[in-house]
Amino acid sequence: MKEAEIQKDYNLIRMWYPIVPLIFADDEKEKFINNNYIKLTRDSVIRTNAYTISNDYGCMRLPDENTLTDLSQSSKFDAWWFEPLKSYYRTKENNSVYWLNESSKLVKELRSMANVMKKILVEKLNIKIDENAIQKNLNHAYQKVLQTINKGLSIEINAGFYINEGITHEIMGKYEDSIKSYKKALALSPNNDTIYAYLGYAYHKQDKWNLAKENYQKALEINENNEFAKYYIKKKN
Repeated sequence: MKEAEIQKDYNLIRMWYPIVPLIFADDEKEKFINNNYIKLTRDSVIRTNAYTISNDYGCMRLPDENTLTDLSQSSKFDAWWFEPLKSYYRTKENNSVYWLNESSKLVKELRSMANVMKKILVEKLNIKIDENAIQKNLNHAYQKVLQTINKGLSIEINAGFYINEGITHEIMGKYEDSIKSYKKALALSPNNDTIYAYLGYAYHKQDKWNLAKENYQKALEINENNEFAKYYIKKKN
């Protein structure tokens, strides 16, 4: 784990954090609190803030607050191991990192929901469809993302929140609002190639190719390996 930290492979550390308690039998866990390797692994988790970002799948997903309470009550090892996460949850109300991560998670969920609903509506799958209910659910998820972003912005003005806001508007087809959000993000992070690429895409969706190309090219000037910008320039050409 120390090597992963040196190599800045933080995804590996994040992956292992929720998995470690599952490796040991419940009646054997407690003795591992004093295991040097386990202590070093936990220290790496704390130094890299690996407990602040949850993976999206199965056993690699961090326990939520309710699950964490149950785990802490049932096992001394789990209570010790997950104390950094528990502390993180306790301070989340005033923790901008929490709200940024939470908004990023909700943006992914909104994207998935929108894709599924589009597939249902376009392909007219063999199910009875209530289009109003579908749109209502999507709008509810959209508002939830925006509320989470606004909560984070009330704590810290951060380009990441405006990027997530721009993506959220883009998913809903609100490209003008998306552009406004990306411009706010650029004001805070003017050398961010990702923002230029996303801004280009918003213009692209409005059929404003000259503006789209200009921003794609700016993204590539900053980072020639920006695959998003390269893909859409190539696709257009």
